[in-house]
Amino acid sequence: MTIAPSLKSIDITVSNISVTKSKIQNSDIVDTNDSILGYKVDKDGYFTNEFNKAAGIPDDYKIHSDTIKSLVNVRTSKDDFTRSFKAIDIAKTVGNAYKVLTQLVDEKTLNSKESFTIDEISKFPQGYEYNDRTLKITKKYNTIADYMSGRTSFDAKKNGDTFSITTTFYNSSTYDYYTNGNKLKPSTDIFDSNSGGKEELSSGINFNTTRDKYTNSDGSITKGGLLIGILNENLGAVEGETTYFGILDGFDKNISPNDYRKQIELWLLNHDPDRVSDEEFNALSEPMKKFIKFHRTFDNINQRAKNTSKKEEADTPKDPLQILFEQMDKDFKEMLKKLQERAQKARLEQRKAMQQNLDTQTIKNVAQTSKDTLNEMLEFLSKMSKQHGVNLDINEVKTAFINLTDGYKFSNKTIDIKA
Repeated sequence: MTIAPSLKSIDITVSNISVTKSKIQNSDIVDTNDSILGYKVDKDGYFTNEFNKAAGIPDDYKIHSDTIKSLVNVRTSKDDFTRSFKAIDIAKTVGNAYKVLTQLVDEKTLNSKESFTIDEISKFPQGYEYNDRTLKITKKYNTIADYMSGRTSFDAKKNGDTFSITTTFYNSSTYDYYTNGNKLKPSTDIFDSNSGGKEELSSGINFNTTRDKYTNSDGSITKGGLLIGILNENLGAVEGETTYFGILDGFDKNISPNDYRKQIELWLLNHDPDRVSDEEFNALSEPMKKFIKFHRTFDNINQRAKNTSKKEEADTPKDPLQILFEQMDKDFKEMLKKLQERAQKARLEQRKAMQQNLDTQTIKNVAQTSKDTLNEMLEFLSKMSKQHGVNLDINEVKTAFINLTDGYKFSNKTIDIKA
């Protein structure tokens, strides 16, 4: 298999991106007596009208700080190497949810009451298509059956823009519908998820929806809860400072994945990412800076291999992974090859699902399968490296594998390992 250069933690001289009080990342979650995530909260932990004003939502939409803290924690988790966001603009994110909701349900209906019963929610449009960049809804599906039918012929690209299709709220009845023959039902448990509505850091998606903060004693749901239900299902409503992977996965509102790839390809025709001065770096656009920064993490693997190889050769130093591969028994090589093929297939399926804008449930499941297969391969490599006494950084292998599978093969920096 071909492995891109190893990852080494290095500091890059770049201007620190300022974080406004609405743009929060994991390390910024610091609470005070009356302020959480930079906004004031009342005695029960709900954001005050100050936040509502920043988000552009009416004062009677009460959002609990615990919910947003969990969302930020999951979507910006440093434990997830492929996280899509470095920081979340929580005001814009909640405002986006309101923008979506008011396109689905007329404001007269929303303004008529403080809460909605489960029966009333089940009569809301059950799905919709929307522009990824603007969140403008282009088609609504009144029933879940209509949504499932529309999904089969959905076209993600129209007039140069990209679009997505999703259920309005989480709907477990659509899960494996075609393979298991589930009976379709309207969305009612809007706070549910693959993790039961609980925080799941490993997913990079599932946050704690804190259903108790939005559910009244009679079972009705507050209007603030409707916004959380939207955020629970629509991944594209979250907005903030994207990472390299976030742009590739289509979460950046300012540049499409395809335009980003073309921008990188054109730049690489006349530039070497390893020979960019600080002055040149600072003159680049923010998306290109993210690419260069990501690329630079693949430090000189040959130099590091000199310190690891037991048979050091000055002219042809070897990668630690190559050393390990040469020492492994034939059976173990075959096992590694199969694990790598499975992990690569799963990763490609994940990216295919994202590019085709499949429903959120499918994307979540494919993403989890991708992570599971990759971790299985990495665990095997970790055991083998310890057994053979090879100093192998598993995180570096993970980084290289993802980079390779996602299509960025830096040919002058790759090492081909053959059985």
